[in-house]
Amino acid sequence: MNTVSRLRGALACVVSNIALFGCAGGLQHTAIAPLPTTAVASGFDATEAGSATSLASSGDTLYVGSNKGITALKQGAKLWFHALPDAGVRRISAGSGLVGWSGSTLSGQEKVGNILLWVSGSAPVYSDIKIGLLDAAGNEKWTREPAGKETFAISAPAIGSSTVAFNRGQALEVYSLADGTPIASSSTVGGGLLKSVIQKAASVNVPLDPAAWQGGFYTSCLSTMFQFDSQGKKMDDRTNFGLFTPFGFSITAGPVMDNGRVFVVSGDASTDGNNQYTRVFSVKPDKFSSDWDVKYKKDGASSGGDIAIAGGRVFVSTNFHLIAYAQKDGDKIWAIEGPAVKSSSARGVRYGSWGQNIPVRKTFGNLIAADANKVYLASSLGKTGEGITILSAADGSYQKTVSVEGTILGLQRVGDQIAILTTLGVSLYK
Repeated sequence: MNTVSRLRGALACVVSNIALFGCAGGLQHTAIAPLPTTAVASGFDATEAGSATSLASSGDTLYVGSNKGITALKQGAKLWFHALPDAGVRRISAGSGLVGWSGSTLSGQEKVGNILLWVSGSAPVYSDIKIGLLDAAGNEKWTREPAGKETFAISAPAIGSSTVAFNRGQALEVYSLADGTPIASSSTVGGGLLKSVIQKAASVNVPLDPAAWQGGFYTSCLSTMFQFDSQGKKMDDRTNFGLFTPFGFSITAGPVMDNGRVFVVSGDASTDGNNQYTRVFSVKPDKFSSDWDVKYKKDGASSGGDIAIAGGRVFVSTNFHLIAYAQKDGDKIWAIEGPAVKSSSARGVRYGSWGQNIPVRKTFGNLIAADANKVYLASSLGKTGEGITILSAADGSYQKTVSVEGTILGLQRVGDQIAILTTLGVSLYK
């Protein structure tokens, strides 16, 4: 190739960089358009509610958790706002005609670990922790401080038939649905001293939300998944569904209940940082046994961090890939990699060096959403910011990219729309 040809090739790459982010392989951002200004959910008033921190939905009603309370929206218009004790972080859930919440404020860091076991790290410490429950009309059922004395991050609640449950530290805390009376604080520790220390170092950073099932609850801590009854009594726990080892995995997304199955994403931990992979499995709730499990190993340095289920498909994103599986049997339908699915700043996992490179979620918000036709994924737009990559749910083909202002903190399906939470507010996109 002569010099002129080389220059032409280099120029072509530079020109294509503008739209394709370089000549790298994989799926590219080729059709980027800004989020319409009309998409802003005008019913959310940051002056009244403070900064939004989480989303939940029930039917076509969207609930926004924020510093000062919870706002209910329908088609972007405000139904009601309920003021709550101020909180730096508000996590919420919705279901069965109820809205559950937790609130806490970051106040420092605490060293965790055991120097004799060569395990050390730090965990955020929270103060002013409160929990509570509203009805669907925004009326308060109860508000209280948690019964336990833990100062670690607290999850959104799982709402059962007679009780609600929160993950905090290394315990599942269960309260009466009717009046918030404490019922149980059940340990989610297992596997001996070393595993207990690693669990504490890893799990207290971003506790996963528990899931309700037939009045009882599922939750996880590091590589162990737990099944509790409605009163917080442990029914079963597993560190091996044919895929886990005591120290080799960390559950990074889920549990998610759908169509009579529990779905969980796990990530591999390794000492060299080069062999991480993603594992997805479906569990039969009645027998607490694996229905199917699949392994995806291609990233080299990332595990799965987000999961969405729609239209008979299970969508799992890692920091660099998006994979679709058949919900019924785990067969891989398609897998995508490239700049268009590279993680946004809050999506995916990071690795803590608590004796091993253990994956933990970067944040509690879900950064993937889906319906029967499309998948919406928070992605990086390089130096220009962040966006939402929209793909065909059937075959993963690229549709478009919607650029947004601010950092994307969460995506939530609500009716026939996708709610988008960023550091600047809330929008609805269809």
